[in-house]
Amino acid sequence: MIAGRRPFAGPTSSDVIAMILEREPPRLATLAPEATGECELVLETALAKNPDERYQSARDFVNVLKRVQRHLDGGTDTARTSAVAPASWARRV
Repeated sequence: MIAGRRPFAGPTSSDVIAMILEREPPRLATLAPEATGECELVLETALAKNPDERYQSARDFVNVLKRVQRHLDGGTDTARTSAVAPASWARRV
């Protein structure tokens, strides 16, 4: 867990499900200020309410995580948005 806790928590499973459906997750920057902007964008995309705004497969998600890791390690992936944005964003731009 990047933030050290789950994005939604409650006393019962029903409470957690209701929170997932009704609320936006807390911003990563408020829970883990040391997290990078890339990490926050990846997490926001993964937790998006609209399915079209989320990664479309686990493979897409893993590929983005690998690109962010390369970028953070000083690799050649320097275009932040293209490194973390799902393909559906390109269709809307």
